[in-house]
Amino acid sequence: MDNELIHVSVRNPGSAESHDRLFVYQLIPGFTLIEVLVVVAIIALLISILLPSMSGVRHQSKKLVCATNLHTWSSAAMLYAQSNQDFIPRDYGWSPSYDFPYPHVCAPEVLSQYLGGPKWPLIPLKEDPMRLSNTVADRRRRDELLAPIFARMEMLQCPAFPKTGLAPLVINGEIVDEQPLDYAINAFDFSRSIAVGGGGVGQGITKMSVISKPGQLIYVTEVNRENALDCFGFHDVYKPKQTWWGAVPRMINDNRHPGFYSRTVQSGTSTTKLASSNALYFDGHAVTMPIDQMTISLFTPYLDPTDPNNRPIY
Repeated sequence: MDNELIHVSVRNPGSAESHDRLFVYQLIPGFTLIEVLVVVAIIALLISILLPSMSGVRHQSKKLVCATNLHTWSSAAMLYAQSNQDFIPRDYGWSPSYDFPYPHVCAPEVLSQYLGGPKWPLIPLKEDPMRLSNTVADRRRRDELLAPIFARMEMLQCPAFPKTGLAPLVINGEIVDEQPLDYAINAFDFSRSIAVGGGGVGQGITKMSVISKPGQLIYVTEVNRENALDCFGFHDVYKPKQTWWGAVPRMINDNRHPGFYSRTVQSGTSTTKLASSNALYFDGHAVTMPIDQMTISLFTPYLDPTDPNNRPIY
């Protein structure tokens, strides 16, 4: 590298005389435009390689949190069963009675203390709208009061739950603008078969000992993104038409968990992208599985899985 000599005239402070001095400066070359562009191109290439991987990690972490929530649900249900004659909560039905063995209770409400929430009753009994007149308006008001409580409970929230676009609720000055309860309960009646595609009601609290093959039946899965924010009865799945392929689905039927599995399903004129869902079984184990592999046999042992009403048609 060449050195450059620079002649500088220096004047001492307070003196009229100046002295000539010779300084030696070493020239340091800069980057050329081409070199800068090459570096920028390399950085852009690295980002394009890393971004999909980072996105996959984020999706995987959200899915893991969701699965962990379901494991906690399992522990909560078992603790509830130990204190309630081996019964676990399933279908939610409004009623002014709470006396055990009351057959229909809101599962996350009675499990709240085991899920990191407040102890039951979440709504003071004297203020519970169901105890007033038990009208449709009272029932809806009851769920409105539960909504902000559920929204604050982390075990009821899946971080991958999609935005819904539904109008937010304002409950006693508190805003609920996302789904307060991200999970749905299998409430198919295990005591009898239901009419194909019709009739039937959900089964309330159920004795664990009467559930045949609990390792093959789903207890809790993820809820449909379009479910109302203040109607937790819609979080119960007890008819074929309420499954992911049904006419009025109450459970997950989207691609909120993208990853290694994704499928586009054409049904009539509508197209649906399906990915995977987390599911908790009655024996306590939780899995992540493709949504389109969640057949009717995983929800009830009493319906024919080959019947067109009990399976997806596409």
